[in-house]
Amino acid sequence: MPSYNQKIDLMIYWDMLWRHKWVVIITGLVFTVFGLYMALTSVPVYEASATILLREIDLESRTVERFAPEVRALTDFSTLRAKILSPENLRRLIEQAALKDDSLLNKLAEATHRDNPYLSLEDIKLTLAIQKLRQKTLKIKPNGANMIQIAAQHSDPRSAYKIVETLVQIFIEQSRRTELSGVETGLAFSRSQMAIYKKNLEEAETQWQRFKAGAAISQLSSTAMKDERIENLRAIIFSTSTQLERERATFAAANDHLSLDKSAAHPMVASPLLDELFQQQCDKLDQLTTLLVKNNGNEEEINRTNSDIKALDASLQTEVQRLLASQSSWTERPYWLDRTMAEYRRKFLDKKKEKVQQLLDASLESRKASASSVPLQALTEERLKKEVDQARELYEMFLRQAQGSEMKAALQNAQSEYQYRILEPAQIPLEPISMGRRNKLMIFCVLGGGLGIMLAFGLEYLNRAFMKVEEVGEYLQLPVVGIMPKLERKDFIFDLEGKDTIEIQRVTTTIMKHLPLKDLLGEDFSSEQQKTMLVTSSIVAEGKSTFAAYLATSLAMLQDWPVLLIDGDLRRPNLHRLFKVANHRGLSNLVEQEECLDASPYVPTGYKKLSLLLGGQNQRTPLELFTSKQFARTLDQIKKDFPFIIIDAPPVIPVNDALILGRYADAIFYVIKAGLTPRDVVKRGIELIKNSCSHVPGIILNNVREVLPYYYKQNYYKYKYGYHSASNPDPLCC
Repeated sequence: MPSYNQKIDLMIYWDMLWRHKWVVIITGLVFTVFGLYMALTSVPVYEASATILLREIDLESRTVERFAPEVRALTDFSTLRAKILSPENLRRLIEQAALKDDSLLNKLAEATHRDNPYLSLEDIKLTLAIQKLRQKTLKIKPNGANMIQIAAQHSDPRSAYKIVETLVQIFIEQSRRTELSGVETGLAFSRSQMAIYKKNLEEAETQWQRFKAGAAISQLSSTAMKDERIENLRAIIFSTSTQLERERATFAAANDHLSLDKSAAHPMVASPLLDELFQQQCDKLDQLTTLLVKNNGNEEEINRTNSDIKALDASLQTEVQRLLASQSSWTERPYWLDRTMAEYRRKFLDKKKEKVQQLLDASLESRKASASSVPLQALTEERLKKEVDQARELYEMFLRQAQGSEMKAALQNAQSEYQYRILEPAQIPLEPISMGRRNKLMIFCVLGGGLGIMLAFGLEYLNRAFMKVEEVGEYLQLPVVGIMPKLERKDFIFDLEGKDTIEIQRVTTTIMKHLPLKDLLGEDFSSEQQKTMLVTSSIVAEGKSTFAAYLATSLAMLQDWPVLLIDGDLRRPNLHRLFKVANHRGLSNLVEQEECLDASPYVPTGYKKLSLLLGGQNQRTPLELFTSKQFARTLDQIKKDFPFIIIDAPPVIPVNDALILGRYADAIFYVIKAGLTPRDVVKRGIELIKNSCSHVPGIILNNVREVLPYYYKQNYYKYKYGYHSASNPDPLCC
């Protein structure tokens, strides 16, 4: 199996970049300008750094080593860093390094002061300087197992050095303070706990002595008080029961008397005041019960409460008399009064007896419990003695701990100055760490160019137009029968009037290069054969009129056959502009008037065998004109006079004119502008032609100078596109 190495044609990529040259140029210019701005406005940054070595204390004695301080700078690094970057330490750093004298900082502070006039300028400067130090300037990080690196960046090398030097001092001070604070805190805690437990010991001993001295007296006095209280409660219950029986008898007597008189109406003895007075009586009963609960209740308060209850009873009787005065006769009124008051007093006395009985029951239970509390006193004395022993033990333990903490604090103060060593002291930096202006500009230029090239490739990838001849064949499954370059304005020479021989020869050479007629017409085509060709495209501005004109001029110049070029695009005629003639009469006039024309509708050109039939002045719609019988007869008459008829038809997507004209054509050329027309639009147009005209159009790829310049002067599909030498004079050779 033969193998070969396929070479990569760089002209393909160069042409792609050339099509999108403005994207690359504009992107590169934008990045270059931005890089120039960054280079001119950037300030060099200097960095100073120092490294601190942390080492453990080497002690001989294990007893002393137990009290030795620990180097905690690495273990408590985050806490230590937060302390170093606290506002207090940063203010000290700003003052010692004179960081508030920065010009940029002053400008920013003045702008902030204008927006916030209630803040002083010095406070704003200090706040901004602290923010800058925390965010960008300072770097404190561990470097290895037992080293700390401190670095600072600043536009002034001396300021960077001063910042690091001050930070090293602050770091060592804060580290020592952190380590000493643990020992001092422990010592203070031991002393405070020792004082607390000493006080607890004294209180426990005092309580124990008091308990032993007053246990007997307390037992005797409490028993006597309980017996006296029980007797008082029993007396109150007896008197209350007596009053309750008396009130019941009064109620029964009054009720018996009133029941004998059947004609007497029952009065309504009720009012809000009665309810309020009775509720106040019940509240006073609750107060009396509370006073009786206390062992040492005040007799005066008890007597005053009983007096209030009697006064409320009198107020109740007065209110009942007032209500009965308007509802009963004077003979029945005393009985209703006795009956009503007996009812209120009976309810009150029932509540009083119930509450006092509850107090009596509780007192009896308490006396029973006191009788069995003698063994508990012994237990209480034992518990108090045990508390005294525990308090003494805790006090002695914290006394020993406080003595050990004092020893540890003394050892810490003696050895702390040997824990830290500045391994690499700070120095004034000589070279900036920031990138130079030239390097910045070069990087931005390279980035701009690279981004522009990437954008160009992206646009090329997103472009859905045909870019190569292979793409046309693969997508449409149709052959490309011709390639048209993108011609400059100087190549549009269809009007030869006033042109010299050299210029005409140049145009002829251009036509011969790009239009191999044997491919378009066939090898065995002769002048006796008649051929009508239609040129169309998908949309406007694809170069179909230019191709039709070049095809017609090629046939007229090279084959010496009569050729008629018809402008079938009656909506937007263009051939009269290419050949620079007037469009007064043409195809529409010939179809409408047929044999009544005053002069020939054919317009001669500078080419001997080439004639034009322009669109003319249209009277009807183009679709109506092309579907008429007059047009068919006119076209048959034209075919008798010209073996070659080339019709420049409108695009197939906007209108249907080309589909009607295609039925009269022997061949259809479909012009595609490379790099412009979307593929789906081209495919839709070709499907319309196939369905309407039953023709398979030949594809003409236009605009190939920008898209496909590598096809020329190279062999492509065995067709040679290039200038012909003397050894190959035949321009139609393929």
